[in-house]
Amino acid sequence: MHVPKTSKAGSPFPPIYGRPYPTTRKHSRSKDEWLMKYWAADDEKRRAKVAALNLGGFAVWTASTAEFNRIVLAARLQAAFFITDDYIDNDKMHDSSLRYALDINLSDHNLQHPLVQRAEIIIIEHAMIANDLFSYAQEKSVNNDGKNIVRILQEQEKLSYIQAVDRVKLIMREKEQEYIPAAICCLEDHELGKDSDVRRWIAALPYVMTGNVMWSQQTARYKVKSMPEGILFPSITYPMEEMPADGAGEDNAIRINE
Repeated sequence: MHVPKTSKAGSPFPPIYGRPYPTTRKHSRSKDEWLMKYWAADDEKRRAKVAALNLGGFAVWTASTAEFNRIVLAARLQAAFFITDDYIDNDKMHDSSLRYALDINLSDHNLQHPLVQRAEIIIIEHAMIANDLFSYAQEKSVNNDGKNIVRILQEQEKLSYIQAVDRVKLIMREKEQEYIPAAICCLEDHELGKDSDVRRWIAALPYVMTGNVMWSQQTARYKVKSMPEGILFPSITYPMEEMPADGAGEDNAIRINE
């Protein structure tokens, strides 16, 4: 049986001046298809839910540089988080599964280091904002959008729906930029900067931001059968890195499509 592979190479961090940041990686659909084909599930109903949520895709998008055999287990762990609870409430568990997928081992000391935690908090905040953005139509359709940032901005700042969505997208972009100095502080720390796993984790986290956004536009998690009047499903794009072909070696260069 052919099992697709993924290159470990990624864009350098800190970002190189003049090159796009943040980027996402255009992974091969064969990885997603393989996960769905061989996904272990107790019954067809549960299996159909996993497929609709595209949970394999979440793992592949957010841990795009991982070896495939690790992505399989990480995807299954994340499926449990999604199905049993809201994934935002399980952010630390998702971080753990992503580190496993990426074969990154951080000591308890480094995990609890204030600089590492600050960098991770920015990623979590980005995910929370993205969740509000993409879930707004679904929440509004059932009159459950009272705590959604899109609704809050409309009410508190007297913005139109379009203006509120644009503001939320801007906040997300600001979080992406806020991550850079927070991450550099980790890399320049005299202890953290010596740890290759810390450096790899810091370089991987931007892909978590962009991967989550790309997955959010594909999953059934945020889809509604009938969009509320005047509401559009949001669209966000990032510069796309071309992944090496399945089975390609790790030394293949990455090309960025702008």
